[in-house]
Amino acid sequence: MTSTLPDYLAWPMLVTLAVIVILRVLFLHTLVDKRLSTMLAFWVFVGLLRDPHVQNLLAVHLVDPSVIRQATHMCAMLASAAMIGAVTIWAAPDHDNDGFITKTRRRDRQPLIYCAVFLAGLALFPLSAPARVAGQTLEEHGTWHVVAYMTIYSAPTIVAVTCLAALAWETARAAGTRVLQIGAGLAVFISAVSAFDGITRIINSFLVAAHQNNAFTEWRSESNDILFLPEVTAIAIVLATPLAHRLAAKLGIDGASRRIRRLEPMWRDLTEAMPTVVLHPRPTDVDAIVDRLEIEIWDTIVRLRPYLRPDLTPHDLPDLAQVSRHSRADVIRALAVHEAIDTYRAQQGTRPIARLDDHTESIDIDRLARAWATARDLKISTNDPANQEGHGQPRLSRSHG
Repeated sequence: MTSTLPDYLAWPMLVTLAVIVILRVLFLHTLVDKRLSTMLAFWVFVGLLRDPHVQNLLAVHLVDPSVIRQATHMCAMLASAAMIGAVTIWAAPDHDNDGFITKTRRRDRQPLIYCAVFLAGLALFPLSAPARVAGQTLEEHGTWHVVAYMTIYSAPTIVAVTCLAALAWETARAAGTRVLQIGAGLAVFISAVSAFDGITRIINSFLVAAHQNNAFTEWRSESNDILFLPEVTAIAIVLATPLAHRLAAKLGIDGASRRIRRLEPMWRDLTEAMPTVVLHPRPTDVDAIVDRLEIEIWDTIVRLRPYLRPDLTPHDLPDLAQVSRHSRADVIRALAVHEAIDTYRAQQGTRPIARLDDHTESIDIDRLARAWATARDLKISTNDPANQEGHGQPRLSRSHG
């Protein structure tokens, strides 16, 4: 079976598929991701074997070049087997967030699926043998062989996309966000197109077996899987979404990584003063790191509560003329926490008087982190002897007017 897509459309899609497969294999390692990557890899082989240039290269090394078609169909069937495995994980009620089945017996069913589909794929070779011996295509030869062949070939794909459509439909109905609804709706649409392609292929085989030629059979032969590459490329692009998130995390440009960079300077100053709040072992996942930083920052601020003034302002307020008005309140709170750290260090070993009031709950960690570096610079410049006036007293802000 040769693709009828022009080269300027087919090869960019093939390259896109191959790149997505390679990147998924390198960066996505959960069980469901492995099965989806396997599915995409088989689709790459299907796309390559359908390309006329690749077929010409292989034909010179084969005794019967027509077996390329059966090999192509077998790869497509194995891709559907991998899709069934991925859908099984998604539909399982007993899997964790990483897509790992908690019951081993369910995980072991996938090799059986691969084996059954592989054996069905082998049946394509004897079913197509009479047509190959006669020097005809399967459609030209007709008889019951073409019906059996197309039914076996199409069945795994129809089963896989039907299961996927049902699961995606339920996901779309229960989706809490518009993005998830759109993604699930797109999966339903693509599954419907693929199911339509498989069903019409089987219907066409019955007509071909009866040597019936009409508008439908002509349309089916002219559209000989022309939708395959656009369809699977669209699926691959959708499946590249988690890959984009993972690559962004690797490059440190995702939201969680940016938040880590924002929180770390404040976390470092706080935990240097109170190293006992640091928990071990340290997480490696960026989202878990954010959670850990927030917990340890809050834990330290709570322990510093006796050293903070009730109004969360420092005793000595530096000149804030260079601080923008909208961030001034956050800088003042950050200065208060800086001062509390210094007081805690100076009074270590001395138990401060317990304070019943608590205004730390009003602190916004993100806003405090954004103001942290500015407050630290103000504190350093205020304590610099070159910036002090009079008898060694720091220059403070004064009210005017």
